[in-house]
Amino acid sequence: MELLWLDVRASARTLMRNRAFSAVAIATLALGIGGVSLVFSITAGLLADAIPYQRANEICILQPSLSDWRLFELMGSDPGPFASVAAYNERAANLADATGAERILVGRVTPTFLSLTGTRTAVGRGFSKDDFQPRQPTVLLLTDAFWRRRFGASLRAVGQTLTLDDRAYTIIGVIAPPFRAPEDLPSARSLAARIGADVLLPLTGNPQARDPASTDRMWRGVDVLVRLRPGANVDQGRSHLGTLARQLSGRLGPGLGHTLVRLPDYVAGDLPRQLALLGAAVTLLLVVAGTNVAHLLLARGLARRQEMAIRSALGAARRHLMQCSLTDALLLSLCGGVLGVCFAWAGEASVVGLAGEWLSRTDRVRVDGRVLAFTALVSLLAGLGVGLVPGLHVSRIDPLPLLNGGMGSRGQMKQGWLRTLLVVTQIALSLTLLIGGGLLAKDFLRATWLDLGFDPAGVLVGELSLSRVAYAEPEQGNAFFRKVLDRTMAIPGVQAAALTNSAPGGPSMASVNIRVRRNDVAEETPEADEQCEVVAGAYFATLAIPMRAGRPLDERDRRTAEPVVVTNEQFARKYWGGTGFAINQQVLVGERGYRVVGVAGNVQDLEAPAQPRIYFAYEQFAAWSPQMTLLLRVTEGPKTLAAPLTRTVAELNRLQPIYDVRPLKEIVVGPLARRAVLAALIAVFGLVTIIVACVGVYGATSCAVAERRREIAIRLALGASVSRVVATIALRGGMAVLCGLVLGIGVALSLTSLMRAHLVGVTHTDVGTYAVVTLLVAVVGLGGSVAPVVKVVRGQPLAALHSD
Repeated sequence: MELLWLDVRASARTLMRNRAFSAVAIATLALGIGGVSLVFSITAGLLADAIPYQRANEICILQPSLSDWRLFELMGSDPGPFASVAAYNERAANLADATGAERILVGRVTPTFLSLTGTRTAVGRGFSKDDFQPRQPTVLLLTDAFWRRRFGASLRAVGQTLTLDDRAYTIIGVIAPPFRAPEDLPSARSLAARIGADVLLPLTGNPQARDPASTDRMWRGVDVLVRLRPGANVDQGRSHLGTLARQLSGRLGPGLGHTLVRLPDYVAGDLPRQLALLGAAVTLLLVVAGTNVAHLLLARGLARRQEMAIRSALGAARRHLMQCSLTDALLLSLCGGVLGVCFAWAGEASVVGLAGEWLSRTDRVRVDGRVLAFTALVSLLAGLGVGLVPGLHVSRIDPLPLLNGGMGSRGQMKQGWLRTLLVVTQIALSLTLLIGGGLLAKDFLRATWLDLGFDPAGVLVGELSLSRVAYAEPEQGNAFFRKVLDRTMAIPGVQAAALTNSAPGGPSMASVNIRVRRNDVAEETPEADEQCEVVAGAYFATLAIPMRAGRPLDERDRRTAEPVVVTNEQFARKYWGGTGFAINQQVLVGERGYRVVGVAGNVQDLEAPAQPRIYFAYEQFAAWSPQMTLLLRVTEGPKTLAAPLTRTVAELNRLQPIYDVRPLKEIVVGPLARRAVLAALIAVFGLVTIIVACVGVYGATSCAVAERRREIAIRLALGASVSRVVATIALRGGMAVLCGLVLGIGVALSLTSLMRAHLVGVTHTDVGTYAVVTLLVAVVGLGGSVAPVVKVVRGQPLAALHSD
């Protein structure tokens, strides 16, 4: 132990004397260790969050969500390996009372849901059997977060009444934290859609049956949870589910195609695969950084070979010589670990700042005790890995040739091959990582640069769902929406206002069954379902959708006017062969005919090309919709007008909430958030890796050239040209770079095939990305090989002859 302490002190003094070398080695290791620590903190924050259900490993969830309520009834009547079966359905509702109105999410649960998940009440009581009688529920439970926000955590909340969609419910209890609905369990999901119930109601019947009082037109599905019996496994549950589904399909319809997924796997989703990509990227970065430092230690070992030869001649064991090298490496890696924690902390702040606006759970990403312990372990392993090769080399030095004044040709040959191998490894790994990052970055940029057919920038959106009691008649709703458009246009900073039943980039798109009649042909086309949108106000101007022919829908298109529609280019090409032939053609919905007065540009989302679409004037469409989206094009930041918009609607009707008020760009770009973070991080790691590799190539070539200074001097003295000397000496470095490029392309082709699921706009063999990245790495690598030779040649190497 005393000898080890002496080695530590000696290594510390040596590293302090060689401050430039130590600084480069520590900074290089810190980049790799810091990257690994950052990814670990992201993984721990997003995946290690415990599921707040009792014995969650025994719970499975039906995937996809339930499509036929009769299957749930079969699972309850014939449970087989299921100890318990429960269903959860979510819908939105208007909450109105004396203090105002707001939009909340309501979770509806079957009788066994609370017991299956182990959910308890902190205040009041839970649901009883009587609450699930086949009638309209009259009681509800508050979640802890909603109780604190709405009632200030007052115990007097129990017993009070809440009015949801014009129906009164009595509060019977408050759910104990930390409760999360099944929809709210998946980690780091996009914030484009609001999730997580505020209150719970008993589910007393088929949730797929339309509630006439509901103000929510969106179907959010039914989550079915099952708890397996002791001794049962998931495969048995899937087999029993398949038997029930076959019974149902044989008696009532086609197969359902459901399966069971373990709840932890459902919660993780595709995030583990994405984090695995990120982990692979930082692992490559750490390997390249470690290889670089190993190279530096190897070069430093050559500089100290005379010292090591003397130690060996004086009787030092090979084990002790190797221990000296390992001690140097461990000191460097531990210092790199400390600096790496600082890099990880700064990176964590950047990731949260970049993704916090778009992804949930980023508040759990932090550098804590787990990250520090992991960083210490990685630093230790990195130090052992970095010091192993230089230590083995130093411990095998033959002291006799060195004490006689030379290294020996055999030692030079071994050293040259080892350097070449390290350079090839660095170039290959850097190329692989940069290609992966380049593919993800190109895929993301293609999505963000895609012409969507409209301009979401500068547009504020808000949702309105009218009470079916207060606005029972279509004319009442029409009058209210007209007032909303008129009043919002009077808000300072608003350029245009419109209403639609389905905003671009939103969660759903309605369709309508139509027939098309051509003026020059007597026949009508067969009935077909096409996407449709019901709009009011200056819709096309608000979204900056260009008109290709005719006019847009406007104030002329009231209920009593001639029924007219606008189609998009895809619709016009599909049915009439082009935009020029669509004007004045007829579109039939049932027996009602609509004349085409305009053709608008195509609108699409980020994941799918434009489809045929038809636009109806709100007051002329037969199916009146009480739920609409308000769109405002504003002259300043959209968020600044959120408060004035809310006040304006409240002035029209204090009991009518406007909700989900936010910029349209958040809805459109929100789903790209995780891809953006992943692409940005891998691209950054790739750039850091190539910088580290460049330093390594430069350092390796510099060491090789330094050992050949005498040879260079002799060549120049004998009349060789500078260009020929540079080309000859740099050839070996260039060949190493070339081998690294070839190997890197092969490795990249193999590894990037695993990224297919994360690429939408490009393929994993995208030629442009490979060409650009290969050229970049080649230029950097060759520059690192040639620059040291030029530096030595220009530095009067003939002085080396005089010094000898």
